[in-house]
Amino acid sequence: MIKAPNLNKNTIITNDLVKLHTDSDFEWLGRHDNIINTGGVKVLPEQIEAKLSSLISNRFFISKQADNKLGECVILVLESDSDILNSSIFMGLSKFEIPKMIYSVEHFIVAPNGKILRQETLNSIK
Repeated sequence: MIKAPNLNKNTIITNDLVKLHTDSDFEWLGRHDNIINTGGVKVLPEQIEAKLSSLISNRFFISKQADNKLGECVILVLESDSDILNSSIFMGLSKFEIPKMIYSVEHFIVAPNGKILRQETLNSIK
């Protein structure tokens, strides 16, 4: 919840997760509705994406899929005609952050403003 009376008289309710450093300084961590619960460990796709952003040249995003053993598992969706990546790019990730599957799509489905429509792109894979 955000209380900013100079901007809005109403309290703003958001699904954004932040780490508060001071009353006016915070670090954005991700969105609550994107949390992946893999083997009881909660990971944020946005944080994994930040770690991989300088290592993957193609557009990509991190998401989740159902997993019989873990409940949910981390997946990487790559805009490419190949799903071949050097496994060394995952060395900076914890074992729960490493994607269990990599999917390639020729083109992401995007909104008119260019934003990747993640769910629609995932649906096109299935």
